[in-house]
Amino acid sequence: MLTPEQQLEVFKRGAVEILPSEEALLEKLRAGRPLRVKLGVDPTATDLHLGHTVPITKLRQVQEIGHQVIFLIGSFTAQIGDPSGQSKTRPTLTFDEVMAHAKTYTDQVWKLLDPAKTEVRYNHEWIEALRPADFVRLLSNMTLARALERDDFQERQKHSENPIHLHELLYSTMQGYDSVALRADVEIGGTDQLFNLLVGRRLQPRYDQTPQIVLTLPLLRGTDGVRKMSKTYGNFIGVTEDARTMFDKVLSLPDDPTLIFEYFQLATNVSVERLAALQLELKAYEKFTRGEPVERTFARGLREIKEELATAVTLLYHPSVDAAGTLTLRPADLAPDGTISIVDLMVKAGLAKSNSEAKNLIRQRGVHFAGTEVVDVQLRVAPRNGDLMRKGRKFVKEVRLAP
Repeated sequence: MLTPEQQLEVFKRGAVEILPSEEALLEKLRAGRPLRVKLGVDPTATDLHLGHTVPITKLRQVQEIGHQVIFLIGSFTAQIGDPSGQSKTRPTLTFDEVMAHAKTYTDQVWKLLDPAKTEVRYNHEWIEALRPADFVRLLSNMTLARALERDDFQERQKHSENPIHLHELLYSTMQGYDSVALRADVEIGGTDQLFNLLVGRRLQPRYDQTPQIVLTLPLLRGTDGVRKMSKTYGNFIGVTEDARTMFDKVLSLPDDPTLIFEYFQLATNVSVERLAALQLELKAYEKFTRGEPVERTFARGLREIKEELATAVTLLYHPSVDAAGTLTLRPADLAPDGTISIVDLMVKAGLAKSNSEAKNLIRQRGVHFAGTEVVDVQLRVAPRNGDLMRKGRKFVKEVRLAP
């Protein structure tokens, strides 16, 4: 079990803001019970891309440390349409269209979340059950001035050709009520969702609940390295794309150390320890390219770091490609100094049937370990949790160390 302070670090990973404060979240963690951590999505389309998965990846991280995650389908709110960032009213969807999209969303979400440990809810359950008096009571907690504070509404008010319709004003209140219905302790969302998330925090005390913690995450930049990932911009990496396409798209990212670290942080599940090591390596590389002195010698170039990233991303969504899976190493498998021959490791992983085959693969430059090409058949490595082994273009094994 992680301490509350260690759990806080998991929540903080990649976060832009934690409101009202990190201390408030730590106080909830110190209560010693699983927190109810909510993410709401409106299924307005059929397929997810990596940008959509940033908050889902965060759900997975907190799920793995023992908290109750809630994947909320906006089966009612999707029919209204989220006005966040919109310059005009969204097209209206029918309930049947929303539910059809929801089915594809959940099929894809199970690539990241454990369905047995995930509470899936649909907000039409409680919103459609509101009586007129309940609905009026709910709306009495929101003022018109507050609803119009949104930047997107203020911009649209300047242009008569893009009027604000009354139903759009209700969106944030309906989403905020979800937190009341689910008794959420924490709500996760992108930075573009901050207004909506804060409404939930505002409503809960009106229903005698402790206000939720709001945790916002950045919007993942697309493969162009500039604009947010979007199908509209054509800079996306789809969750359902085949392993080869996914790997190549990640590998084609611009050679920007900051961007590469963002992807490690937001689009992979590498350990906190590995993430810290990668951050140091990428910062040193960035200083090196600027001609500044660095305190370390580079063991690999940016291309190899990107290969590690491409492998880590692809393994999340294609864990069964070829002989994919995990290789568990026990203390008896390692020398007293914690190392093992790369040839022995390949045989144990099932990448080679014999030592001679392993050596031939290395000589053919077809083996990578922890993102680095293996060129020495005599190499000994010190495996760490999460290290990835690759043979050729296949994504094969993830190393796990038994206690």
